[in-house]
Amino acid sequence: MKRLALLLMLCVSTALPVFAQNLVVNGDFESGFYTPMGNEKVANGWSWWDAGVVNPIYPGSTHFWQVSGVPGNAQRIISGQIAGQSFRGGVYQVVNGTVPGVPHVFSFDYLVAGTTDPGAGQERRIGYDLTDGTDPNSPSIVWVVVEDATGDKPWQHFETTIVPTGTSVTIWTRVGIYWPVATTYMDIDNMVLKPVGYAIRGKVALGDFGGALSTVPVEAQLRAAGSTDPIRTVILALDDAGNYAIPDVAPGNYDVAFKASHWLRAVARNIQVVNADVDNVDVTLTNGDIDGDNEVTLFDFGNLVAAFGSVPGDSNWNPDADLDGDLEVTLFDFGVLVRNFGEIGEE
Repeated sequence: MKRLALLLMLCVSTALPVFAQNLVVNGDFESGFYTPMGNEKVANGWSWWDAGVVNPIYPGSTHFWQVSGVPGNAQRIISGQIAGQSFRGGVYQVVNGTVPGVPHVFSFDYLVAGTTDPGAGQERRIGYDLTDGTDPNSPSIVWVVVEDATGDKPWQHFETTIVPTGTSVTIWTRVGIYWPVATTYMDIDNMVLKPVGYAIRGKVALGDFGGALSTVPVEAQLRAAGSTDPIRTVILALDDAGNYAIPDVAPGNYDVAFKASHWLRAVARNIQVVNADVDNVDVTLTNGDIDGDNEVTLFDFGNLVAAFGSVPGDSNWNPDADLDGDLEVTLFDFGVLVRNFGEIGEE
């Protein structure tokens, strides 16, 4: 039970890896809105643009509203017939932290309302610019959603994969109508841009252990190949067969170091993550490291002697001296230690 409690505590405290994080600031529109002018509402972290007078017969401007979305808040860009105005504008964000050459997921939810008249000059678009520009008319903008004359549509989800060429990408929205024959608007929500991560999977064999593998937390350090410095540390929750998965790994060449409480460290080397998950990264951990110093020595023997004959609840009980996992410290544990005495784990 102590091992299980430790496992749960470590799993809860493990930070979300970078490759699982959304790079868009306030992409869910739940972090508030600011008022750039009048009663306009633009989401924090986002900028607005307005083309000004589009049709001099019906001069107007873009309106930005905070509205209810799915779930919570969303950003609305609206005008047209409701105000008797032509307009063109939107919101955009220069998203920093993209990884050049690495595929990124670009996804969002959107809703549109307006006319089906192709002669109205209506636009409802969402796109991205790999050059991280701030010109809404740039030819480098790729419009992945174009709903110019499609009338009213309910909430829809869109997802694609893009490959940034630099460390930032601009996300764009563009909404407008030349002849204000309809109230034209678009809502956006749940905007996500994040690097695609792959999984490293395999099996950890805990040597000389007869207990439930799922109760043993295993520390895995993801390292650059040839280095001992961890890029990321995760606590693995094995299943009863010892299977594990390290998710959200960026493309690269890695070593993965595995260490559990009374087992020596083992390192799986030169694991190449390119554009797919990597399977069959298996390791076997050597038992007997009671004091956790990555060696099986007389210090471990001393710890076993101190706990010898104990069971859970005894004053001298040491779960790390229960090498075989049978909930008592006996000659079987002594045999494991003797068998592996003098062994040293990898760094």
